[in-house]
Amino acid sequence: MREKIWYYMIDSKFQALYLDYAMTQFQKYDLGINIFLALTSSGSIAAWAIWQELQMVWVIIIVAANVVTIIKPYFPYSKYVKELSEGALKMQNLHLDYERLWCISLKKKNLRRWCY
Repeated sequence: MREKIWYYMIDSKFQALYLDYAMTQFQKYDLGINIFLALTSSGSIAAWAIWQELQMVWVIIIVAANVVTIIKPYFPYSKYVKELSEGALKMQNLHLDYERLWCISLKKKNLRRWCY
C-alpha cells in the first residue's frame, strides 16, 4: 500500500509541476502579444518622424498590430492560463493530501523522521 501512496504522491507532484510550467509558457505568449501591441500603439505617433523614410515597413507593422488586436480575443492563451492555474492548484492540493497520507503510513512504521 505504501508503494501506491508513494507512486501517486510523486505523480501528483509531477503533474502539478507540469501544469505550472505549461501555464508559465502560455503567460509568456500572452505577455509577448501584449508587449507587441503596447509598443506598436504607443510608438505609432511618437516614431512617425523616424518612420517617414520607411513608411511601408511601418504600415505593415501597424496593420499587423491591428489584426492581432482584432483576433486577440480568439486566442486561447488567457483561457488556458486560467484552466492550467486551477488544475495546478488542484494537483498541488492532491499532492499535499498524498503527502499527509504518506506521513501517516510512516508513522505507523515508526519512520516518521521525514515528515514535519
